[in-house]
Amino acid sequence: MPFSLGGFELLAILAVVLPTIVLLATRGYSAGRWLVAVSLCLVTAAVITPADLLSMTVLSVAFFAAIMLGSRMRLFDNPVSS
Repeated sequence: MPFSLGGFELLAILAVVLPTIVLLATRGYSAGRWLVAVSLCLVTAAVITPADLLSMTVLSVAFFAAIMLGSRMRLFDNPVSS
């Protein structure tokens, strides 16, 4: 049944979204922009997929890979010094 949320899906979303909100409030958007991307991917995948954790995880990883490959956003802004 699409557009339904299971308990484990809700816990997975809260486990990512709540630290994202705290990080954004304390350190700003530049520190947590990849967590914002992960949170949006999780929420979108949870809404689209049926109520099971595996399909939500697979689709959110695919969404996050598409965001990372399609944008110039890097996970870590610290360049490796040579």
